[in-house]
Amino acid sequence: MRGQIETTIANTDATEILCDPGPPDYAAAQANMVELNRKGRLNDSTVNRFAVRCDYTSVIAALAFLSGSSIEVIESLIVSNEVEGLVIACKASRLNWATTSMIVGNRPGLPRISAEDLEKARQSFDSLPLSAAQRVVRF
Repeated sequence: MRGQIETTIANTDATEILCDPGPPDYAAAQANMVELNRKGRLNDSTVNRFAVRCDYTSVIAALAFLSGSSIEVIESLIVSNEVEGLVIACKASRLNWATTSMIVGNRPGLPRISAEDLEKARQSFDSLPLSAAQRVVRF
């Protein structure tokens, strides 16, 4: 799986796919995540709201913050056609399946994931230990 994530990162240009037409302001988004975390508000509900609003700059910053991964890794996973790496990042971030499915199912610029693929992703999510997910995304 780690090799697949590395290949995804190398072959993806996120700026062409994300909702915002300009370059994302990750510095501001990261500062917002730190503040939300300090107040105890960086949770499933907050990340889910970012995904529903198509605020993928905030989704990426939140996943990077919560998983301990880099912005570049999470950004590449968000815009990839493959969802396995993104599911692992969500698991490593301690998100629940409802939030994970919202993130996976509403990625900007990509076609909707099929019900069959979403079910496979849920099975992977449910069977993956948290510690294993955290090791994979922190490379």
